[in-house]
Amino acid sequence: MALLVGGIAWSDQIPIYASAPGIILDQHSTAAADQHDTVAALFFAAGQFSKVKVGQRAVVHIGASKEELASQIIKIEPAVVSPNTIYQRYGFVAQVVTQPSIVVLIQLKNIPTATYAGSMIVANVQTGSQRIISMLPGLGNIVGGRLWMPANKRHRF
Repeated sequence: MALLVGGIAWSDQIPIYASAPGIILDQHSTAAADQHDTVAALFFAAGQFSKVKVGQRAVVHIGASKEELASQIIKIEPAVVSPNTIYQRYGFVAQVVTQPSIVVLIQLKNIPTATYAGSMIVANVQTGSQRIISMLPGLGNIVGGRLWMPANKRHRF
C-alpha cells in the first residue's frame, strides 16, 4: 500500500495558481471580443509576466461571492505599470495594487456589464504544476530524483 501511495505522490501533480485582484470594466473602457461579453482587468505582480499566457483559463470570484466563474485571458499588456498608473487608468484602489504590475484582460461570458462594471474581482490562473511528493516535509528538496544542493556544490554529470 505504501508503495502505491508513494508512486502516486511521485507521479501525480497538483496545479499551482497565481491570484490577482481586478476590476470589471465598463463597455467603453475596452473592446470585448464579443459585444455580449464582459471584460475585466487583472493586476498580476510583474514577476508573473512569463507565467501568464493568452488563452489560459481563469477562475473568477466577484466581490465576496463564493460562486466561481470561468473566464479566459484575452490580452496581456506588454509593459509593466505602476500602481499609480493603474489607479489613473482603471480607478482601481491603490491600496490593493501596491507594486508594479502587468495588466491582463479576461473575458467573462454571460455576465451583464451594466450590472457588474466597477466590481472588484479576484482571479486564479493556473501557472504550472508540481509533484505531490515535493510538498512532503523532508522530501521537498528531491527534484527529478536528485537531492537539492547549492549551485556551488553541484557536480555536472
